Formats: sequence, C-alpha cells, structure tokens
Amino acid sequence: MKLLINKIKEKKSLKNLDDEIVKDTIRKYLDGNVDLTNPKSASFKDVLKQTRNELNRIYGCFMTGDELDLKSHSSTRERLLLYPTLYKDIFKITGKPKSILDISAGFNPLSYKYLTCKPKYLATELTKIDTTNLNKWFKQNKILGKAIQKNITKDTNFPKTDITFIFKTLDLLNYKLAEEIITNLKSEYAIISFSTKTLNNIQMRHPHRGWLERMLERLKIQYTKLEYPNEIFYIINLSK
Repeated sequence: MKLLINKIKEKKSLKNLDDEIVKDTIRKYLDGNVDLTNPKSASFKDVLKQTRNELNRIYGCFMTGDELDLKSHSSTRERLLLYPTLYKDIFKITGKPKSILDISAGFNPLSYKYLTCKPKYLATELTKIDTTNLNKWFKQNKILGKAIQKNITKDTNFPKTDITFIFKTLDLLNYKLAEEIITNLKSEYAIISFSTKTLNNIQMRHPHRGWLERMLERLKIQYTKLEYPNEIFYIINLSK
C-alpha cells in the first residue's frame, strides 16, 4: 500500500495530500486481484490511474503552483479581478459579516483584503499541509482567522457563523451529501458557487445547477443568483 501511495503522490499536484486521504481513495478501487507489490502489473497500474484521476478531480486540478498565492489555485486565480465586485454584490444581500466559515477553502482566505470588513474567518481544508500553511498566513497577516483540517465527506458538523462560503465544492459531492452539508449549516446565509466552464475551459450551455435549485425549493429555502463569466453564485437564506 505504501508503495502505491508514494507512486500516486509522485504527481506534483497531489504531493500535499495526506497518506490517509490517498489510502481511503485507493480502497474504492481495490479488489482481491490487485498486486500491490508489483508496480509493473496491470492491476497495480489500473488502481494507480483510477486513484490519481479521482484525487485530481477533487484536489489536484485546482493546484497550479507551489506558492501560497491567489494565482497558485485555479479558482482564486480566475476570481482575481472579480473579488472586489463579488464581495460587494454578496454583502448587498447579506450585509457585512462579523464571522465567515469557508468550507473546503482552498486559497480563498487569501482574498481577505477584498472583503472591505474584518470578520473572524474560519476555513476548513482537506490536507494537513494546506491547513498549516493557512494558519501561518493568518498569523503573518495579523488576521483573526483559523484553518481546521476537515474531510467534509466524513464530518458535516460546522461552527456557527454569520455566513458560509462553499465555493466550487458541491459539484464534487453526491446530492445526498450536499444536502446534508447545507441543512447542517448554522449560518444566516450560505454562498455556494459553481464553475460555468468545464475542466477543458469550455463554456457550459446550462451553467445553472437544476439539482440544487430543486433541492432548495423542496426545502423551502429562498435563494438569489449572481452570475459572472466564469462562475455562478447561489446566495441562500437559511434564516427563514
């Protein structure tokens, strides 16, 4: 197993993943015929490929550099010019928050300066390394913030905050888990975003998420949509 984990993490964009996260993903593709001792075997190569593809889908495809910088994550790089307008548009609806929870935050906390307010900022991250780096960044920039390592596929208990950000995350989960996360939030508002482009950078014909809209309507949760060239945001009101 260790040999397979190391092979998977040879891919640069996956190197920061904890071994346990990689192991959990490997188990999805294991069966009794896999020879974990022979990296040249067809079964070993097949599990290696499938695991890498899955981890790249949920993590690796977003990492574009090694530096803790907005340009080093594909989502935050796309939002660089959007951030000032985005937060202004959001806060027109929600009001300026005193506390924010950012689920599966990536490098989004680095956009703190664009908030035009100074809320307490809580971020969840999948890997130990990314969590540690975010906490160092909060401290260096004297921001009242904290990053917590959390695998949201296993733990959907979240702290109470004024608003919650869930940017480009729910598309990676099944609908049942997405609903569990939304209904477990303890915020007045949640801002949920989705890309309007495919991984190949092709504009989607139907960027709205019908499954989410149907879910919110069934749960009688009101929402507002903000649409931009690369991303669509659902601002959902959880206070009613």
